[in-house]
Amino acid sequence: MAKQPTLGVCYYPEHWPEVMWEQDAADMVKAGITHVRVGEFAWSRFEPEPGTYDFDWLAAAIDTLADAGLKLILGTPTATPPKWLVDRMPDMLPISREGRTRGFGSRRHYCFSHMGYRQECARITRAMAERFGGINVNRFFAHVDGWPQIAEVRKEPEQKANIGGGWHTDHSYDLEPALGSILVARETPTIGGDTLFA
Repeated sequence: MAKQPTLGVCYYPEHWPEVMWEQDAADMVKAGITHVRVGEFAWSRFEPEPGTYDFDWLAAAIDTLADAGLKLILGTPTATPPKWLVDRMPDMLPISREGRTRGFGSRRHYCFSHMGYRQECARITRAMAERFGGINVNRFFAHVDGWPQIAEVRKEPEQKANIGGGWHTDHSYDLEPALGSILVARETPTIGGDTLFA
């Protein structure tokens, strides 16, 4: 007999009335879904204005989904910077090879290499991490100035080997390893806006 595959879905509780979440979760379980990814497009709901956070609605959604037996993957909302951020930093919008600026209103409406955008991503990601769980500070790598929760893992061009011989982010050598890691590219292509370079 074939093993039942592990199935996951994206779910956007921010688009549905809270009274529907429990039935949605039950329907997912009934369909054989075991994992749900949430949060990755909700920056404007998490931070409706600069510095004002609202994670309570997501906490309620997580509880509802988990109570149904679903496992959760919490995404960072960095793929959809809010309008107030784009208005504050209009130069973060990506520019095509033809010189056209991609406007606000879709996903991934930012330039990966824009330093202001990257700093804002670190800020909202840190706020989420502090709200939804403890941060396991890496003891073996240098920390980023001003962000002691973030360790910089760097391989210089002259280095011939890296930790473990391949890219990974586990801390299995720790007694209590971190639940997960978030990777942030420090060097990005000068043009584009796609992750195909990774």
